[in-house]
Amino acid sequence: MKKLKKIVSNFFNKLNNKYVLSVIFIIYLLFSIFVMSKHEFWTDEAQAWLIAKDLSIPEIFSAMKYEGHSCLWHLILHPFAKLGFPIITLGIISILFVSIYVFIILFKTKLNIVTKILIVFSPGIFYKLGIISRCYSLIPFLLGLFYLIYNKRHERPYLYTLILCLLAHTHIIMCGFVGTAAIIFLIECFKQKNKDKFKKNIIIILLFTIFLILLLLQIIPSLYNCSIVSNKVINDISYLDQIYSYINFYNFKNPLISRVIVIIYLIISIVFTFINDRKKGIIYTVFLIIFLVIHLFWIIILLERIAIVFLVFFTLNYDNKNKFVILLITIISIINIYSMNYWIYNDIKYSASDSYNASKKIDYIPNDSIILIINSSRHPSLMAYLENDIDYYNLNTKRHERYITWNKVGGRTVTIEEIEKIIRKYEKKYNNIYLIKSIAWNFYSRNIDSGDIAFTMLLNEGKIKHIYTTSNNIKESGIEVYYIYKYINKKRIS
Repeated sequence: MKKLKKIVSNFFNKLNNKYVLSVIFIIYLLFSIFVMSKHEFWTDEAQAWLIAKDLSIPEIFSAMKYEGHSCLWHLILHPFAKLGFPIITLGIISILFVSIYVFIILFKTKLNIVTKILIVFSPGIFYKLGIISRCYSLIPFLLGLFYLIYNKRHERPYLYTLILCLLAHTHIIMCGFVGTAAIIFLIECFKQKNKDKFKKNIIIILLFTIFLILLLLQIIPSLYNCSIVSNKVINDISYLDQIYSYINFYNFKNPLISRVIVIIYLIISIVFTFINDRKKGIIYTVFLIIFLVIHLFWIIILLERIAIVFLVFFTLNYDNKNKFVILLITIISIINIYSMNYWIYNDIKYSASDSYNASKKIDYIPNDSIILIINSSRHPSLMAYLENDIDYYNLNTKRHERYITWNKVGGRTVTIEEIEKIIRKYEKKYNNIYLIKSIAWNFYSRNIDSGDIAFTMLLNEGKIKHIYTTSNNIKESGIEVYYIYKYINKKRIS
């Protein structure tokens, strides 16, 4: 038995070389590009792209009061969006950041090759953080840098501080991680005995303070605005059950069993992180506490965020020599691989959003047209695909904006009187007036008619004509559906 174990160990050790790892990395890149080519960008992805495209840097900073996190991701997208790059650039940027993290896993960690493959192709890292192009894509990249610099943090204190500061500006869920790591680092710095201690500590404190102020200026105003939206979409699934559903133990139908599984995993992961390194254990524990508290008062736990929980655990335990910890990482990775088939398969075969198809129906319209966005919750993904230079107006917010404003005004219902009034205002200025409505299909009844009451009345009165409606096939598989109408300007016809 020992001989067989040694043979297997030697075999995998030989595979863990730069040539095999390079092949794995290339496969990862090619597979990512392939899946991205089949991926339709949906609202949460396109929202950031449109904000970066339509607003100046000061305006982007101001817009964060409705977004709930820092503008770091938007600032990265800003030059590309402003220069007119197509929306696919968003996906390429996301893959780029996550691929750097994958490179670090493959070539810079001491994990065995099987565990490396399982982590790289887990749905959390590959799909939810790589293909889904959101601010979360920055987290694995910066956690990878954190891993590389952690043991050298006192040799490169400013770089380590900058990594932590940027990590805090990815998403609010990382603030517990960053805050704890920063406090521990500052305590270590003050305990050091060297000549440059005072100057170094002042610069570090100054960096943390500047980034903290910038973060608070964006996050504090958003707490109220985001809570309004959260109350509309939060469901009755318990937080532990959401984590459980991601882990994918679908054979356990009893909610009590699912909770027990999650609690056991969290306790074990905390205990063995402490065994590995007490300071890392504190960082991980506080991260989990803040993570759960944020979602307790804010919004449902999304799968991307559960992936980050595992990602943080991986980051803090890559070099742990305890075989049980490596086994725990491997088991969770295998479970994640099992669920990847569902996510990847659906994105390749079906349309998560009908944004691309719908955009092609109006992408050809002349520049003397205007698009009226009405009672729409999913229009950014469609608008992001449009390449023509036409005007647009959002009746909900009463502003010329293509992105969503997550507040009471942005979420209100537009009346038929408002629609007719704005049409009368623009019918002399524009030759063509298009009306767009979009909804999140899985949040509504499947028996919903083709629009709301206002659109139905306008159709019956012959004031608008139907241009496009998302097909039933896409409705069954996707989450974003669209209705497009054109105003019939009888004055111009006559």
